Amino acid sequence: MTVEKIESEGELLALVLRSSFNTPGLNFISNETHTFQVGFHKRQKGHRYRAHVTLPFKEAKNVNANKIYYVKSGKIGIDVYNKNNKKVGYITLSEGDLIQFVSGGHGVDILENGEFIEIKQGPYRGSEEDKRFLE
Repeated sequence: MTVEKIESEGELLALVLRSSFNTPGLNFISNETHTFQVGFHKRQKGHRYRAHVTLPFKEAKNVNANKIYYVKSGKIGIDVYNKNNKKVGYITLSEGDLIQFVSGGHGVDILENGEFIEIKQGPYRGSEEDKRFLE
């Protein structure tokens, strides 16, 4: 498995799935308690998942606002901050890499021209409630 954990003081801050990840089947990089689940599917032609509807949660309060970046092309650098707003690491992501932020904060440097996709939980709460800047 090519999954990297970024931790600080026993707290999981982010999970990185490198483009080299290649494990057959269905593999979740997040654990069952995370409020945002990320899975990687590698299946053979002809495999089918039965049609289904994902059921809504009956109640969701104080859910961590998780986020995912997927690097489509180019290269980005990520500052990783812990829950005390202290920078605890810096990681470089290249084409095909994915990072799931679990807790703490982050900053982004564009290191090479390119594109990355951001996936985050909604609904959008407006600029006042969406984020608090660390720098």
